[in-house]
Amino acid sequence: MSPLSRLPSRIFLVSLLSLTLPLLLYRVYAANHHHASREPPAAPGVVPVAVAFHFGQSYATSVGRFYNGTVTNLAKVPGSHEYTALMRRMVREPAPDQPPSLLQFLWGSLLQILRLPPSKDASPLVDMAWTLKADSEAALGQAIDSAAVTAPWMAAWRGQLAGRSTIDHVLRVVGIEPVTDETSDPPYLGETNALLAANKRGLCLYRYCCIDDGPSDLGYTNQSLHTSFQIARCFYFDSWDNHLSTIDPEYGLDKLKESEQPKDFQGSLRKRLLDRVTEHAKTHPGLSDLNFTVLVAGEAADTPEFKHVLKQVVQGIPDARSGDATAEEKRSQLEVELVVAEDPTFAAAQGAAYWMWMRLDRSSCDECRR
Repeated sequence: MSPLSRLPSRIFLVSLLSLTLPLLLYRVYAANHHHASREPPAAPGVVPVAVAFHFGQSYATSVGRFYNGTVTNLAKVPGSHEYTALMRRMVREPAPDQPPSLLQFLWGSLLQILRLPPSKDASPLVDMAWTLKADSEAALGQAIDSAAVTAPWMAAWRGQLAGRSTIDHVLRVVGIEPVTDETSDPPYLGETNALLAANKRGLCLYRYCCIDDGPSDLGYTNQSLHTSFQIARCFYFDSWDNHLSTIDPEYGLDKLKESEQPKDFQGSLRKRLLDRVTEHAKTHPGLSDLNFTVLVAGEAADTPEFKHVLKQVVQGIPDARSGDATAEEKRSQLEVELVVAEDPTFAAAQGAAYWMWMRLDRSSCDECRR
């Protein structure tokens, strides 16, 4: 196709954007004014419920946190084949090297106004958001107009800013306004950070938010195994240092139950997890002397089969991290802590609900600072 033959379509696109530009600018101003003018609640009785969505590796969940501290699990929606394939791809797919151009930004804003997905690939995520919102509203008994989001750290979303991110776009398509105070806030809470919050780790450390240890996030479901590594800081920080995030469908609990040799499958799963630890130690040797926390969640996380594997993995982590070159004395000094969430299916959503609550009630961290 010659450049001249493409000219009419380009003229049409430019004309369309020029006609909608005033509306787009107004929407941007209105959104910024809305966030800037958001004030902490003046009285306990006016604080709304804090809702959070967790878009997990193979299903999605939602949680509501109320003013009195009550946490209610709202909904769980299984992921379609298209959804799980999208999640597997996004955790490894690199983000674009260049930020979006002005034309791309305006086009994305127009799609948001029209409530259309940011791309064809994102349609499964939008479908999941619609279903999760409907089921959550039915369980809650009221409309949901704002929510926080947690998901496995996505390489495809690296560098995205609040208000312009894929997840913000998806929420607005389904009629939910993302709650962000400023562009420095992460547009979504990485799953590892959400599990830190759910397990009361890295909370409210405003003055001293330095390196604590090196946690590993293990999400185990019936369909897949999710692993990732990052440094533990305050849970509400961006997960910019998350490493080696992967989703392996061949290691889900269903595959174990289908296996004719369960012991061989468990051995393969154990080897996979320890190989991941070794890979992380080799690619990030500067972190090998940090203590290691294994955060475990997911619908299959507390099954006897997986707990048996976990016990062996935790015992093998010091050697897997240090290798043959490190002395036995140093290996014995490395501390490994296993933290299995009390409610592994909904733990990530519960952590994100706490994050949402912090945004609605600025006094929520007073107790942690004492």
